[in-house]
Amino acid sequence: DHQIFSKESAEYFRQVDESVIKRGKLIDVPEEIVDTGDGEVWLHTVKVPVDDKIGGRTLIVGISEDITERVRAREQLERLNRNLSEKNKELESTQLQLIQAEKMESVGRLAAGVAHEVKNPLALLLMGVEY
Repeated sequence: DHQIFSKESAEYFRQVDESVIKRGKLIDVPEEIVDTGDGEVWLHTVKVPVDDKIGGRTLIVGISEDITERVRAREQLERLNRNLSEKNKELESTQLQLIQAEKMESVGRLAAGVAHEVKNPLALLLMGVEY
């Protein structure tokens, strides 16, 4: 492990291996970040103890799948979902402002109509006073 992975990653794998041997059953590590020296890689690893009938010791069979692209895609999807949620909140706020503006416009038209109706009879009365 030390030849392939960083010292920290190799130590982590050694601890997992010891746990597999101690427990005597499969261990499934769904996601783990491993520093390969060339960068970080996400792995899904399954390790199983196997008894060596000849040597009388327990061996470990491990299978790791590189899930880096899957993890990155999930992270990007989460970022996009957060962005979409923020945009929806902005849209809702703008929609509420538009509704408020439409209400104010309606009140303005009503006030103009009332003012017109009040003004017209007064104009007629004033015209009558002049005769």
